[in-house]
Amino acid sequence: MEIRHVTLASTPADEKSVLALGFFDGVHAAHLALLRKTVALAAGQHVKSGVFTFDEILTSAKTRTRLTDAEERASRIADAGIDVLNVASFAELRGLAPTDFISFLRGTCGAVHAVCGFNFRFGKDAAGTPDDLVRLMAGNADILPPMNVGGEPISTTRIRKLLESGKPDEAKVLLGRAFALTAPVEHGKALGRRLGAPTINQHFPAALVIPRRGVYRTTCTVRGKTYDAVTNVGVCPTVGGDTVTAESYLFDFTGNLYGELVETSFLAFLRPEQQFADADALAAQIRSDLSSVRSAIAEKETR
Repeated sequence: MEIRHVTLASTPADEKSVLALGFFDGVHAAHLALLRKTVALAAGQHVKSGVFTFDEILTSAKTRTRLTDAEERASRIADAGIDVLNVASFAELRGLAPTDFISFLRGTCGAVHAVCGFNFRFGKDAAGTPDDLVRLMAGNADILPPMNVGGEPISTTRIRKLLESGKPDEAKVLLGRAFALTAPVEHGKALGRRLGAPTINQHFPAALVIPRRGVYRTTCTVRGKTYDAVTNVGVCPTVGGDTVTAESYLFDFTGNLYGELVETSFLAFLRPEQQFADADALAAQIRSDLSSVRSAIAEKETR
C-alpha cells in the first residue's frame, strides 16, 4: 500500500480512486465493512481503492483514547486490500468549508467516488453531513448504515469503554480481533523473577487506551510464535510501583526478550488489581492466577 502525506500544496493524484473517508481508529469490524465496500467499488470502476484520514483529530494525544497507533492503523488498512492511504494534517484542513474539502478530495486525492459511515462529518465545524457528501460528489458516494451488535452500533468509543471496564472479550466481538498492545520489552524491577514467575514488561504508548487495571488471560506473540500468558495491567502497589505497565508471564517460554517487539492480546479479565500484605501473599496469588489460566487452557484444548 502506498502512503501519501497530502497537504493543500500537494499536486493532484496521478490516478483516480474510490475513497473511504474516516479516522479508522481501531480498524474495527464496521470499518472493515466500509473498506471492503471501497475495494469492491474500486475494482468495479477499474480505479485504485483509497482511504483519506487525518494524522490526528481534536482529541489530544495527552488523553488515552486510541485503540491503535498510526503504524498499526496503516497496517490493518493495508491488510484490508486498500491501494493508497492519504494522510492529512487535521490542523491544516480543519478550516476548509465542506465544498472546499470535497474539492480537495477530488483534486489532491483523485476521488471519483466516496464511501463513508452514517455518522461521518466533514469540513469546518463538522458542518458537512453524509447527505452533503452525496450532493457534492454528484451522487457518486455510498453511505453505509450502522453495523449493530447487541442492539447498538459498533464504534471506537464503545470499544474503548468496554476495555476500560475490563471486558476485552466483548471488545473482541466489535473489533473483530482481540485488543492488543504491541510494544518492546523493557527492563523492570525483576519482581516476577524473584517471586518465581519471570515476566516481561511493556509500557503503553502515550495515546493508547489502557484496559482496566487487573490481571488478564492473554497471548504474547514474538518471533512469529504465540504463547499463552497471564498479564497484569497496573502499577504493582504491593511493591510501591507508580507507572502503569503490562507485565506478562509467558507459559512454556524461557529466554531473554529485552528489546524485542511483543504483541500482547487481551482475552479475558481475571481479577482487579489489588494490594497484598507482603511479597509472600502476592506470590501466592500469582501462583493461583497461573493455575487458573492453565486450567482454562487445558479445558479449551479438550473441547
